[in-house]
Amino acid sequence: MHGPAGLSGPSRGRPTVRAALAITTSALDALLSWSPLSGAASYEAVAGSISRLRDSGGSFAMATDACIAEDVTATSVLHAGTPRPGDGLWFLKRGANCRGKLTYDSGAASQTASRDTGIRASRADSP
Repeated sequence: MHGPAGLSGPSRGRPTVRAALAITTSALDALLSWSPLSGAASYEAVAGSISRLRDSGGSFAMATDACIAEDVTATSVLHAGTPRPGDGLWFLKRGANCRGKLTYDSGAASQTASRDTGIRASRADSP
C-alpha cells in the first residue's frame, strides 16, 4: 500500500499540492520518488508493516515502524530492507516548509482516523 502525502489545511503558505508516490524495487531496497510539491522546501517519509496495519484495524500507531526521511530536499529516498516473508511494506510521504507540514492523511471518505495522529503516537514520526 502506498499513497499520496495528503491534503493541506487552509492556505497559509504551506505546501498544498498532492503528488503520487512511485516505488521502484530491487532485491533488497525500495526507491521512493515523487514530483516536487509546490511550496515544499523539504519532505518526510514513514514506513510500516502492511500485516500489522491490517491486523490492527488500520492503526498507524501500531503499524508505523520507521521514519525513513526527515527534512530531505530531494524528491526521492532509498529504503533499505525487505519485509518479512508473507508481509509487505506501506510508505507515506509529506512535504513541509517553515510554515508547517502537510498531512499524511489522504482526505478519502474511506479513511476512518487521522494517519497523522497515529504516526505521531508511534514515535517513528519526525518531530
